[in-house]
Amino acid sequence: MPSAAPSRSPRQSGGLHWAVVCSRRKSTFVLLQGLLLAAAGGCIPSSDPPPGPPGSTPGDLASLVVSAGALSPAFDPAVTSYAVLVPNATTSTTVTATAAERLAKISINNQAATPGQPFGPIPLAVGQTTVTVVVDGPGFNKTYTIVVTRAAAAIADLASLQVSAGGLSPRFDPQVLAYSVLAANSTTSTTITVTTADTTATVAINNLPARSGETFGPIPLNLGPNAVTIVVTAPGGAVKTYSVAIVRGASGIADLASLSLSAGALSPGFTPDQTSYRIATGNSTTQTTITAVVADATASLTVNGTPATSGQPFGPIGLTIGVNILTVRVTAQDGTAKVYTIEITRPPSSNANLSALALSAGSFSPAFSEDQLDYSLSVPSTTASTTVTATVADETASVQVNGQPVGSGQASPPIALNVGTNQILIVVTAQNGTTKTYTVTVERTVSTDLAGLIVSAGPLSPGFSAGTTTYSLEVLNTTTSTTVTATVQDPTATLTINGAAANSGQAFGPIALNVGPNQVTIIVRALNGATKTYTVTITRAANVNLASLSLSAGSPTPPFSPSVTSYTLSVPNETTSTTVTATVEDATSTLTINGQSVPSGQAFGPVALAVGQNSVTILVRAVDGVTTKTYSVTITRAPSSNALLAGLQVTPGFMLPVFSPSVTTYTVNGAGLFTAAANVTATVQEPNASITINGAAVASGTTLQVPLTGPSTPITVLVRAQDQVTTVTYNVTVNR
Repeated sequence: MPSAAPSRSPRQSGGLHWAVVCSRRKSTFVLLQGLLLAAAGGCIPSSDPPPGPPGSTPGDLASLVVSAGALSPAFDPAVTSYAVLVPNATTSTTVTATAAERLAKISINNQAATPGQPFGPIPLAVGQTTVTVVVDGPGFNKTYTIVVTRAAAAIADLASLQVSAGGLSPRFDPQVLAYSVLAANSTTSTTITVTTADTTATVAINNLPARSGETFGPIPLNLGPNAVTIVVTAPGGAVKTYSVAIVRGASGIADLASLSLSAGALSPGFTPDQTSYRIATGNSTTQTTITAVVADATASLTVNGTPATSGQPFGPIGLTIGVNILTVRVTAQDGTAKVYTIEITRPPSSNANLSALALSAGSFSPAFSEDQLDYSLSVPSTTASTTVTATVADETASVQVNGQPVGSGQASPPIALNVGTNQILIVVTAQNGTTKTYTVTVERTVSTDLAGLIVSAGPLSPGFSAGTTTYSLEVLNTTTSTTVTATVQDPTATLTINGAAANSGQAFGPIALNVGPNQVTIIVRALNGATKTYTVTITRAANVNLASLSLSAGSPTPPFSPSVTSYTLSVPNETTSTTVTATVEDATSTLTINGQSVPSGQAFGPVALAVGQNSVTILVRAVDGVTTKTYSVTITRAPSSNALLAGLQVTPGFMLPVFSPSVTTYTVNGAGLFTAAANVTATVQEPNASITINGAAVASGTTLQVPLTGPSTPITVLVRAQDQVTTVTYNVTVNR
């Protein structure tokens, strides 16, 4: 594309701002305002007004300020209608307006005004005074409106009263002093929001100071009636008392939300409506715990007739061989009961395992495990015999050592050891005849044992024993090295640690420790060439903790702690998104939030919040790439409580008064005597609200024909907010 002529600033072009508008399809030359611009690339000049601040449009105000009161909503160039509430004592105000466009003209109440300078004073009568601000310029004209309401002489009336626990009955009227609210059993608290008709009046709720227009609470709700008293005091001493009786109902839910047993998995899988279950378990399972969680926190639990705590393990409960019956009874707050039954079958034992095996001659290799059948052991030439102590895993099993019966956990008679290889057979016979043979090969030789083994990083697990060759040790992330001190039993033996020669009884090292497992190998070599290897696995912990976690939407519960991984946060419906800022303790760790990589300490988001529960997952991965830790925040966004209509139309006829969302009673006149039906069209302000007209569900914006009967026909339009609690009823009477 050919290059366009450069645009000039208003000062360069004598106050005229030139913009170049380009089109790829034009190929002519245009002469405009005495300037010839090449349009072969599609460029046509235009004389638009000078641009305002970034993001503004022609006709916008850059600022709008009133000297009395505050704009509602807060000033936004795109919003053209505002309200201001002032006390009765305020008799005038000034208005200061500044246009976004430098060349725009401003008039206030049809009089020229100086941009950025106060205009007025403007007198304020009791009631509403409308102030119009007009922004005028080449190619644009935009009007802003401010309605200033000056309160009447001091009165003790409320202008509004809202209870979060439910709708008021009757509907609020400043002259009605007593109200009632029916709350669900799940509603454990409420907030109260009141607005005084006179902004100078004071409010006390349940004898505590409250602020007009601000939320008071939460107020705990007990079962049954709960009294709330609101006292309004005007500056002149006038007092008015409003009362609200909030009744919280009892729960009748006797379901379990979950059921689990340590003995095994339920069959079939748990569902609240399934009351009978079975579990087949092994003979080794001699007891079980049962954890039941009630669906309703007010319900109570018993297990086998004994009271239990919801969500807490109950037991242990002993299990005999055969069938064991467990019953879980749930009793709702209103007395409704439900019984769940679990049948646990424990079969006869076939366990031929050992739970422990030891020789008096020393420790064998590898370390004992019930499933490991073959072991080896080297002893010095001075060891002429050994005993074997075998302990059965099941007390009903029996043991023979080299064909001789031996009591479980008791030492066998001494077994002579020849120089060289000696084989010892330990045969375990289960109660049902099943057998299992463990073999220990004892090599009687010169000593290749260690007399001591010390690691400076910490104590060994298990504690050192000459016959135990495998050890483990877990250290903190801050431990970066260790020394190893090994002492041989036979002074003629030599040592190597990690392949390097070491001196018996002297510290070897330091040995650097990486994050994760680090293996240290100690080899003892006898004069005859026989060797013995000791292994110490030192695991250096990775740091996958968060140092801090914050959300722009609010503070999670509980307060952040690196050891706590699950948090919750409740936000109002108006909160549609949040940012998440997480900082790792270890700078080498990495972060992902909701699956996306995020630098530590930087805000992630915004994360969109749907109505209901929203999950935010923060994964910390250590430098080893394997160790991870997951933090989660469950954010619950409240549903909307807007139950107002945006529009209401009833035809034929004309409706009085003119529709307003806050007006709920109307009369329609002018329908003909023989008009059979009225067409009713209602549109909600909030798209998730629902409408019923004379009891029939109707989609927002659709028309419902309502039959007309008699001279006057009542029509009821009920709007229910998304929260399914807040409702507004509009009443229309159609006269034929």
